[in-house]
Amino acid sequence: MIKWGVMGPGRIAHNFARGIAVTDGAVIQAVASRNEQRAKQFANEYQVETVYSDYQALIQDPDVDIIYIATLMPFTMSRP
Repeated sequence: MIKWGVMGPGRIAHNFARGIAVTDGAVIQAVASRNEQRAKQFANEYQVETVYSDYQALIQDPDVDIIYIATLMPFTMSRP
């Protein structure tokens, strides 16, 4: 079983979570967001066991095999 972490539970992360839900051998183990309430809502919707309000905590979670990063890249926000 591959245990995923999701960083940034926005719209694209929801698409990813729906895909994982129908994928054999994969589960979302943890989610992290700077907005804890948003992370909790995502966790409730997709039965995610662990919620973090700190990205570093997700990175350090020994139960997470791989992280899907669904946050905006800073350079895209400053483009004209």
